[in-house]
Amino acid sequence: MTMWVPDAPREMKDLSCPFCEGTGIDMFYNKKTGRTYYPGRADELKEKLQEWDNVLKKLYDQQERLEGRRYTIQHFVDINKDAHPSIEKNAKEQLDAIKAEFEDLQRKINRRIDQIEKKVKLVKELDTIPCGYCKGKGTYPEQVSDAPEMNLSNINAQNLMSALGYEPNSGYTIKPEEIPGIKRRIMQLQNSDELGDYTMKGGASQADLGMVRSKDPETGLDKIERKKGPTMIGPEIDISYLNDKFQRMMPILDYAQKHNQEIHFA
Repeated sequence: MTMWVPDAPREMKDLSCPFCEGTGIDMFYNKKTGRTYYPGRADELKEKLQEWDNVLKKLYDQQERLEGRRYTIQHFVDINKDAHPSIEKNAKEQLDAIKAEFEDLQRKINRRIDQIEKKVKLVKELDTIPCGYCKGKGTYPEQVSDAPEMNLSNINAQNLMSALGYEPNSGYTIKPEEIPGIKRRIMQLQNSDELGDYTMKGGASQADLGMVRSKDPETGLDKIERKKGPTMIGPEIDISYLNDKFQRMMPILDYAQKHNQEIHFA
């Protein structure tokens, strides 16, 4: 549910496009290969190119196998060196060779990443496909208001409004004349132990539907078994949560009271 002031003054503003993040670009396009690239931040594109790079994958796989060999040898040495001191000396040559090979692979990985970074710069020079939502402008017009809003799940909103004396419902309308009373109620709750009555322990629960007769799918015979309802996941609502939501409600109440307007919660 959203709590907002529907009649709050609104004005048309140009907002940054959420789909292209204000770039106006949907994709970079390579005409020769037909491949497209997501025009995110440079580090995001770099990560994507690294994921696609099979050479880099092979280098990382080789490093992982080397690390497995190093661990196996070192573990063997650690558990046997007291009984057989020569084992540690003999294993050192193998471990040194593994270390050298690992470092050589790391140099190759670094070179490959440098190549990918150069490719990122080249991608930025490719042809572009304009964003379909903002038509390549990077912004889109929308009527917006400076009135505060608050979003809650349905069950949390109903629990919050129950604490304020409202019956559970799928939506609420708060008249301007009701706002002073709601503010007093919030202050009363926050300065008493009554707020604890509206807390809720979260967790999973299942309704017990009792014993039900059904057919065994394998034998076709009647059987009687206990049935349970779907598993329901309840939210955790404690006093600090309620206090936080009341604090977020206050600017909405203040705004609506100042402008003598209704508040909707739906």
